[in-house]
Amino acid sequence: MDDLVISLPCGFTTPYKCLKNEPNEIDCPVCKDHKINIKECLDIKRNKFIINQRGLELRMNIFDILKKDLISKKEDFKLEIRKNSDDTIKSKTSNIELNFDQKLQEIEHYEILNFAKHSDMTSKIEELANNLDRIQKLTESVKKLLTDPNQGEKIEFIFSNNFKYNLGEMFGLIKPQDNVQYKEIRKLVGHSSSIFCIKSIGQDKLLSGSSDKTIKLWDKNTGECLRTYHGHTNSIYTLCLVNYEKFLSGSSDTTIKYWNINTSECLKTINAHEGYIYDVKLLNNKKFFSVSWDKSIKIWKLKKLEFLKSIKMGAGILSAEKFDNKVIVGLNDGLIKILDIEKECVIKTLTGHTSYVFCLKLINKTTLASRSNDNSVKIWNIDSGNCLEETKGHSSTFNSLAVSCEDKLFIGFNDGNIKLWNKEKNTILDIIKGINNQICALDINNNGELFASTIDKTIIIFKPC
Repeated sequence: MDDLVISLPCGFTTPYKCLKNEPNEIDCPVCKDHKINIKECLDIKRNKFIINQRGLELRMNIFDILKKDLISKKEDFKLEIRKNSDDTIKSKTSNIELNFDQKLQEIEHYEILNFAKHSDMTSKIEELANNLDRIQKLTESVKKLLTDPNQGEKIEFIFSNNFKYNLGEMFGLIKPQDNVQYKEIRKLVGHSSSIFCIKSIGQDKLLSGSSDKTIKLWDKNTGECLRTYHGHTNSIYTLCLVNYEKFLSGSSDTTIKYWNINTSECLKTINAHEGYIYDVKLLNNKKFFSVSWDKSIKIWKLKKLEFLKSIKMGAGILSAEKFDNKVIVGLNDGLIKILDIEKECVIKTLTGHTSYVFCLKLINKTTLASRSNDNSVKIWNIDSGNCLEETKGHSSTFNSLAVSCEDKLFIGFNDGNIKLWNKEKNTILDIIKGINNQICALDINNNGELFASTIDKTIIIFKPC
């Protein structure tokens, strides 16, 4: 179990062994930016599936050993019986062979229920749990038969003539598929203008920020708008989730606001910059940073929203990402710069874009995606600074990149199409077509549900199928 790769709420991954003996709530072992509830993390559908799948594999290994032992014991019992008198051999052998042969036939014909691969994740998890129980019962039955070959206990199972051990074939693998399809399951309607940023909260809720100067909280399962947050006097371009109770917002009104999610109360407002604020992100659980068209990166203390320091760049900043103690910014001159925040210096510059870099998205610690007004999306190796892949045409702006917990990059376009970059094959594929409106923002949750906001004031929720 220890080697299982567990997806974290922040999008990074960590080995199962780093979580299994920890208290219920810990600091994120990867990014250190937030707290993680261990139970909620392990209950994420993807994590729950692979944990149950591994448990089933381990049970099957035990089952195989017992089956071999059963066959071996059958022959031992035969030899022992043959030492008895000729009068008892016939009856004893036939009775014992009947028991063993029936049990062996059950084992050979036993098949874990092979349900359709297109079943949803919840059904797969339930079926894994059911099969773990079946294997446990059959294992106990075999153990009893090995101890007492004359006992006649029987357990009800589902049988067929095609016994298979291939769990991947039966359940489908948790592995990115090139041909994965998405279906629209719901639209969220309520904003009166374009939606420039969206942020998933857990498995059930979603925040959205709009040029109508409001932020809305949605129940994604019902489509209901739960709350509306008023206070900004211009478009909201960025949302930053602090925890499940608080978030930050940045606006073209040059302010940052700190909100209570559950009460809609604005806890504090700071006049943060002299130009539009395009991105706000956590540095860790005590600090955050903001970037602006005024060419500055500003570092703030999260507890009281106190200003700590400012780093000046040579051009307006439209986008940002963060990893370790480094910040990556996209500038209006087409450059992407990587900075060491502690040393306040640029350590690398990525060149290739020829216009505004509107959006940055960290795929993993060595791979970065960027979107530019030059109608291109580029994939970069951060260590080398090399561009690995590029796609051009129909470019969108703002937050129209999203990364799943499997390091899959989703790209939204002006023509309404959404594409997928597969890092293993280094290819870009069409997955959603026909929205017929510019994609303004994308986000994805740990269940693989994709959220897309469009220029026509709508959020569309897509589910993999």
